[in-house]
Amino acid sequence: MVYGNIRDFVTEEVLNNHDVISNRHDYNTGTFCLFRNNKLLSGLFMESKDYKQVCSSAEHFCFDECNLFFKELQNGASIYNYPDNIQSMTYVVKNAVNQGRLKTFFDFIIIEGATGNIEWEKGKIYYKYMHEAMFYYLIRFKTLCKRRKILNPIPNTFYFTPRKIFFDRIFLSYIFTPGVGAATCLNFSLVAREFLKLPGLENKYFLFRFKEISQKKLM
Repeated sequence: MVYGNIRDFVTEEVLNNHDVISNRHDYNTGTFCLFRNNKLLSGLFMESKDYKQVCSSAEHFCFDECNLFFKELQNGASIYNYPDNIQSMTYVVKNAVNQGRLKTFFDFIIIEGATGNIEWEKGKIYYKYMHEAMFYYLIRFKTLCKRRKILNPIPNTFYFTPRKIFFDRIFLSYIFTPGVGAATCLNFSLVAREFLKLPGLENKYFLFRFKEISQKKLM
């Protein structure tokens, strides 16, 4: 994970008024989920009929989240649609909420997938350089990233494409194809090098314009 400013989202108001805080709207998340430290919450996992099986088995049940029903819940299904499966913490928390024993904060406040268009700047992280998020979950990016480099100290600004992290100055380039439209590419030098290989370049393509990312004039 790459964190942004957590306190922009987990404010004192959110902490004071909720017992469970999750960074997705549809299930408890293992990446970031807060439980109030009290007797009820400390023993809540034992309200699952399956907790002994989960704790004594070598099998992975994704108990802290949703028993691996990620896609189903993301597509709008309810955790109650699967009564014969392991009762995960999402199931247990939802039960307690429906019984009026808990107040929860479930909201989609992170970036997931290998989307690109992500900027980390001075402790904050943005999607499409406009929408602030609490953090970027690298579950897919970590397997796709081809340019792995440890930089110390961490710079004030760096960027994620779907497969790379850029620490240096990046340019946003618009490549215009007559009759087709504009496509967007990062790293102006790479774009120019690849386009110079194309035959008939002067007739088919031309560089429309480019702006520095730091100017935030993207899309």
